[in-house]
Amino acid sequence: MEPMSAGRLRFTSTTLLGENTEEMLVAACRLLARDGIEISLDAATSWERRKQTALSGDIDLLWVCGLLGTRLIDSGRLPGTVRLAPVFDRRSRPVYQSVIIARTGRAYASLADVAGACLAVNEYGSWSGYAALVEHLRRHRRSIDIFSTETVTGSHAASVLAVQDGHADVAAIDDSVWHWLARSGRTDRLTVIDRTGSWPAPPLVIGHRVDEHEAERLVDALAGLPRRSVEGLDHFEPVSDTDYDTLREVDRDHGAEGLARFD
Repeated sequence: MEPMSAGRLRFTSTTLLGENTEEMLVAACRLLARDGIEISLDAATSWERRKQTALSGDIDLLWVCGLLGTRLIDSGRLPGTVRLAPVFDRRSRPVYQSVIIARTGRAYASLADVAGACLAVNEYGSWSGYAALVEHLRRHRRSIDIFSTETVTGSHAASVLAVQDGHADVAAIDDSVWHWLARSGRTDRLTVIDRTGSWPAPPLVIGHRVDEHEAERLVDALAGLPRRSVEGLDHFEPVSDTDYDTLREVDRDHGAEGLARFD
């Protein structure tokens, strides 16, 4: 992190989530600049490059999937601490869920009808795009093996497009991304056939190279942004690492390899 100058703080940031979080971070950064907090956003590089930069300790503020984030923190690979989480539009708490989608007009009224279908997966390490669906099926005494084939798309937006174009039949989509896509008319010809339960929203991790005084100022500034001043977001709320223990418990329940697969 660059040194503080004339009362200003400078931080680096990135997101390992959907494109909607890039827009939210950009908007939040613009608002915080008025309060003397400058946050540069690394959004031009690939997901893997962003991840490696975060693991090297060169990112001060990282927005990350809860499952990936807790695994990396617990293993000591990510030098940071969970400090904040988003309260998305339509929510009163920092939680989210996955909507399970199919093409309108198909004979899929619910997950009970999708045996033999093709599943679009954004990535196997995604909580909302894969792991939450695996756990949802398990709680309904079913298995992910209900699907005959799976195709990896690389993003939630690409999964939505794959179902629209008929390259896949079903996908689990982060509901914050789903609402973001719907606002721009990108969910046409699709219908929600089910929803997973609610889970802790993807956390914002502050890197350990940020001293505690400056970290507290950053937390306070983000949490203090006016409600609904960022499209798609009601506000950021302080949280702690233990708020993500539910993800850890479910991960352990799925055995030695855990719930999701990471490359």
